[in-house]
Amino acid sequence: MRPVKKILLFIVALVLNSPLHLAGAQSLQGKNNEWDKLVAAANKEGKVVVSIPTSAELRTQFESAFRAAFPGIDLELDVGRGGSNINKIVEEHNAGARRVDLHIGGTVSIITGLLEQNLLEPIMPMMMLPEVKDPRNWWAGHLWADHAKRDVYSFTAYITETA
Repeated sequence: MRPVKKILLFIVALVLNSPLHLAGAQSLQGKNNEWDKLVAAANKEGKVVVSIPTSAELRTQFESAFRAAFPGIDLELDVGRGGSNINKIVEEHNAGARRVDLHIGGTVSIITGLLEQNLLEPIMPMMMLPEVKDPRNWWAGHLWADHAKRDVYSFTAYITETA
């Protein structure tokens, strides 16, 4: 995986889904030199590939928010069930083709499919913006799904009702 794209898209996902619900990444320009350099490098590279669950609403929201924030970067969405997406990522990795820059999906498939095979990078170094790093800006703080609290991050939290 090319780190520029992976880092950029992960930060974009965090910013777009943060409780702050910032008005897009353009409002962040000039606030952080490291961020500005990353966005410039991503614009030069020109494309990010994101694996997401099968949700028409998620796809529409993700596409429109990303394109508004980063009009110079092409977005390719791989849409599928979590296990299918994970298997595809692992197969591509094993073949030496690292195409997906970010996977958004359920924690079980990420932990059993990516974490166990050591295919994840630590997340905290990717959090460049002070408002993203600060756990006070997140409902319940930073939520980790892995024991090391470094590789599997939950940028959403919800409660389901069971009968």
